[in-house]
Amino acid sequence: MQYRSALVANRFRPGLATAIVSLCAALTGLSLAAAVPARAEITALTASATAVTTTVGTAIAPVTFSTTGTPIGTPVSFASVGALPLGLTLDPVTGALSGAPAEPGAYPITVTATDPGLDNDPATTADNTVLTSGVVTITANAGLAPAVQPSVEGIVGVELRTATLTPVGFPADPAPDFTVTPVLPAGWTLDLVTHAIIGTPTATAAAQVYQITATSGSITAASTVSISVPPAAVTPAATTLVAPLNTAITPIVFTSTGFATAPTLSISPVLLPTGLTFDPVARTLSGTPTQASPVTAYTVTATSGGVTATATVNLSVTASALAPRSIIASVGTTITPTLGYLASDFTTAGLVGTPTLTVSPALPAGLTMSATTGAITGTPAVAVTTPTEFTITATDANGATAKALVTITVTQTQLAAPVIYYAQAGTTSGSLRVLFLGPINAPAGQVYAAEVFDATGATLVKTVKPMTSLTDITGLTPGTTYSVIIVAEASNGYLAARSAPKTGVASLGGTKLIPPTITAISGGPTAGSISVSFSPTPNAPAGLTYTVQVYDEDQLTLITALPKALSPTMITGLTPGVTYFVYVAADATATTIESLSRGRTVMATVQRGVATNAVSAATVSSANSSKAASTASSTLGAGWQRPTAAQVAKAKRVTVAMRPAATPGRAPVVKVPAKRAVILRLKGLTAQALYITDVKLAGTWVSLGSSRANWGGVARLPAFTATSPGTYLLRLTAIGQSATFLKVRVVKKGTA
Repeated sequence: MQYRSALVANRFRPGLATAIVSLCAALTGLSLAAAVPARAEITALTASATAVTTTVGTAIAPVTFSTTGTPIGTPVSFASVGALPLGLTLDPVTGALSGAPAEPGAYPITVTATDPGLDNDPATTADNTVLTSGVVTITANAGLAPAVQPSVEGIVGVELRTATLTPVGFPADPAPDFTVTPVLPAGWTLDLVTHAIIGTPTATAAAQVYQITATSGSITAASTVSISVPPAAVTPAATTLVAPLNTAITPIVFTSTGFATAPTLSISPVLLPTGLTFDPVARTLSGTPTQASPVTAYTVTATSGGVTATATVNLSVTASALAPRSIIASVGTTITPTLGYLASDFTTAGLVGTPTLTVSPALPAGLTMSATTGAITGTPAVAVTTPTEFTITATDANGATAKALVTITVTQTQLAAPVIYYAQAGTTSGSLRVLFLGPINAPAGQVYAAEVFDATGATLVKTVKPMTSLTDITGLTPGTTYSVIIVAEASNGYLAARSAPKTGVASLGGTKLIPPTITAISGGPTAGSISVSFSPTPNAPAGLTYTVQVYDEDQLTLITALPKALSPTMITGLTPGVTYFVYVAADATATTIESLSRGRTVMATVQRGVATNAVSAATVSSANSSKAASTASSTLGAGWQRPTAAQVAKAKRVTVAMRPAATPGRAPVVKVPAKRAVILRLKGLTAQALYITDVKLAGTWVSLGSSRANWGGVARLPAFTATSPGTYLLRLTAIGQSATFLKVRVVKKGTA
């Protein structure tokens, strides 16, 4: 109004009026720019779907309409252009179109959105409040409910019926026509009222999908159904049951399908493991098994009329667990008492009768297990230092099995300590001679070492290996005192052993002593004894001592020694009836060299009170052989004896064609008669080698004696008499060679 008055007041002044009008327009523009912010409004309307297809009476997934941009006013309202199809609704606030079309057809629907804030927008000169969406088309088809029917499993001889179908979206008049594809089996039909398939199967049939179609003019709809007639069955069809002994099983309940009437159930074989029962009425297998049983297939049969069905139960009853056991043995030591699991242990565990036992893997060499008693016996031949598990499997008469674990450890045998009889001056300057006896349990070929220390035993001076008895240790300081230890070294199955130390003075290389003289040698006054008388060496220094050394008859093996012996002396602890070779040694000193008497053989007294006066080797040999040996044979054990001289004269000579073997398992077998002296003649031996023969009796090696092979490699073994039939193992060992083996089978007269 102020602007208008100014214009009127100055109408006669055009230039001024024009300026005023321009100024007002500019001011008005500034005022509107300050009063009206930048426009913000909805710019588009979008539908979540442009086409939806459904069946009459079936709700659609809601179609939503969303705006783009920011409305000026609220709330934005939604509306349809024209009436909606029957059954559908539009939410004016959320813009959601939902519902179930009630009539078939295709319906395009247009929705608008209204922003009420646009009516008051000063920037507009006319109402512009409506935005129109794109068109969404709702298509409703006619249908059959349900469109997919539940599957039907028929039973031979029993009428089946599929679901009732309801036409949806079809006109009432004329009513639709119904057809089914493929063609129904004979006797089946489509019910005109319920539109269900009805029929009575006469045979089993695989699943078949049938389609029922309703048609009215151009309107069609379909419904599908899968129909099968499976064979009769019992479930569970296949079951594996491993039942622990004395533990109730979870009952197995059997059900049947595909029978027109309830079937009768039976089981075969009828005889179940003790404690288990089959109830045909309750259709259950249950109970607590009290007897082990192998895996057995049991068949459960259901029968109704001429229809049968079967199920299988693979049933076994496991024996009770046996606690693990362990055996700790030593190489070369017979297991006593017998160990392991006994057959009765497995009977207690649920097996029946006397089971047969096996072991896996194979037991250590020298051990065996009885298949009937389960006892593990024998003498381990090799060490098993790491505990090893062996599985014992017992199988009873029914075929049921039970297993148990036994852990076997075979320790190495501790060798007995060697014995040093003396360490004294040797035969050359700076040498030391050692007389020692190895362990009584040393194996054939035992290796020895001599450790030479200073006099205090604190500092090792040298080691000599291999070391044999009466060997000079050289390279020492003459006149110096040393301490010597003999070591029996470890070998397979044997632990090392050390002797007690013995001191001696290294030789100064002095005078050689004149040998002493054995003046008398005979069997001693007690069983297993020898009496020896000797004269001292003529050039003996004051305080000289003497040692009596006893070897086997072949002078190979030191049996015992008696240091600081006085004449006469008696050697005890020998084997009665065995001939020995005896030396008397004048012990060395730092300035004198040891000397030996001329050795003589003599037989240890066989029986208390019998003494043989022998003054020469010939006399000793003759007297002892003719008197002692002729009156009584020497018992070796287990029915083996050394025969008398008279028996040897009549001994049976047996020539062995095969050479002894390197292992007992491959040893050749020679047959000899029982209760008769026998001399074995072996070929193929090492010429001129001296062989020691041992026989294994009751798990222990017993010496028969020694014999030397001739230049042709033939040797006669020491005579023996065996009275107990059986197979025995002989071991032949030559010095510096590995042992070889021969088996002797002792048979009664007339035995093949």
